[in-house]
Amino acid sequence: MIHLVESVKSIFGRSHQKGCTVKDNELTPDMVPVIKLARAKGYNYALIASHYKINQGRIADVMKGRRFPDIPAAEELPPEFPSA
Repeated sequence: MIHLVESVKSIFGRSHQKGCTVKDNELTPDMVPVIKLARAKGYNYALIASHYKINQGRIADVMKGRRFPDIPAAEELPPEFPSA
């Protein structure tokens, strides 16, 4: 087992550090109208999440009404939004 761990360290150049986390951007009310419209147009969670650099779970929170349920969908997607 130790040899396997050392092999993984040598391949990736580092070991897993306990407590090391990657922080996503925070979901803001400004993102919500675009998220709702993008989902209505059939964009998948991964594409939307990658555009905003947020966790896909935040997209689910918006779509299930757990976050910002009273904010309506946007009229159109912003020009910088990726195409599906």
